[in-house]
Amino acid sequence: MELPFHTNCRFKGAWGRYNQFIKRVENEDILEGSRDFWVLADSVLPPTSAEHRVLGVSYETRGFLFDLEGYHKSLDGVTQFFTRSRRGPGQALDELFFAGTGVAKGLELLVQKKVGPLTGWVSYSLSRVEYDLDDFNGGEAFPASHDQTHEFKTVGIYQVGPWTFSGTWVYGSGRPFTGPESEYVVELLDGTSFSYIHVGGKNAERLPAYHRMDLGATRRFESDRFFYELNVSAFNAYGRNNVWYRKFDLIATTGTPGAYHYPGSDLVIGEGEVFELGIFRGSESLSATTVVPSPPEGLTVSSDLLEVVDLTAGRGGRGGGGGGGLGLAFGGLVVRWTNPERDLYFVAVDNLETDPEQIPAPEFIGQARRFVSAPTPADSTTISQLSLTHLGEHRIRLYHVNQEYADLYEGRVQDSRDLNEPPSNILGGLGVFSAFSSSEGTFAASLTSG
Repeated sequence: MELPFHTNCRFKGAWGRYNQFIKRVENEDILEGSRDFWVLADSVLPPTSAEHRVLGVSYETRGFLFDLEGYHKSLDGVTQFFTRSRRGPGQALDELFFAGTGVAKGLELLVQKKVGPLTGWVSYSLSRVEYDLDDFNGGEAFPASHDQTHEFKTVGIYQVGPWTFSGTWVYGSGRPFTGPESEYVVELLDGTSFSYIHVGGKNAERLPAYHRMDLGATRRFESDRFFYELNVSAFNAYGRNNVWYRKFDLIATTGTPGAYHYPGSDLVIGEGEVFELGIFRGSESLSATTVVPSPPEGLTVSSDLLEVVDLTAGRGGRGGGGGGGLGLAFGGLVVRWTNPERDLYFVAVDNLETDPEQIPAPEFIGQARRFVSAPTPADSTTISQLSLTHLGEHRIRLYHVNQEYADLYEGRVQDSRDLNEPPSNILGGLGVFSAFSSSEGTFAASLTSG
């Protein structure tokens, strides 16, 4: 709708509501740049809709045009695919889509010279595009990946005879991106450790500004029957290195992570007790809570002796043991415990000898002197020869663990598209604060003679 105000001046306005059933969805990739894909709307992913409101004024003469326009767009059904929200390897993909609302608003200014040997235009836009998705980014709105606060363009065209010279200069403020902030390591009780990348707020950082200049020259040739043009152009004439996306190659941070202990002797840990962690540094703090699980009950070992074979000699067989039965070289000892509630337990085996003799084995079997099983809701596990590296006395320690520790074993590998960090029960921090209970048993490993 336009409303003439003067011979050369008019006001204009527009309103519209639009629906899009083929949805453009952003697939976040922190380390290599996000990519978009298209899907059809359905009951899980509703159509994207937008309500546009536009107001403007323009002034135009034979030689010039001045145009100013403001807009406000309300968006609904905006969708992001966000693998960092994954909380387990079996989680359904449709649970990784997040939908919500958005707002796009801004001002656009255009000044154009239309006649004469020198023509061209200058344009400037001031804009903001912001999304607010349900259960996403901690409930905070964030700038859309294509949000660009400032954009300036100028185009000049100069014509003299058969020659046309042109130049364009473009400037755009940096677009937002999500950047990794740090790398940290979670070490499990078996001595293995896993490195994770901690990512900052969604689109909380900005790339550097983008700008370039393009130059061109065209020579027109004509005859009575036809004409042709010869064009030469230079893109990004002054060789500006513009950043399209950030790629991060992470290296280990020098220094040793901090470790803390309680120096007193009056700390007693008992079943069902609640322990709280609090760390304060200036105005920053972190806290966590854990409950001590009950001690394991009914721990038994099928034998107190595991006879092992010399694998380097190509032999195999069975080992015998006293005190309750045979220990099979590959079948192993069976560790059992009572677990009617299907709680989580794991077994740790340590060699107790000061200078133990190594079990003869090919190099590819070599392991540390400690074996730790993964947490399990079962009531038994097997310790085989392949779980050990040395002969002599061994201690079996059965741990009753909480869910927060067991969750570390789910989805322990990151890639550039799935920087899903392990679950953490620490408020304001990363990692796991967890209590354990344990009971012990022993057995000996000896080399069979036949």
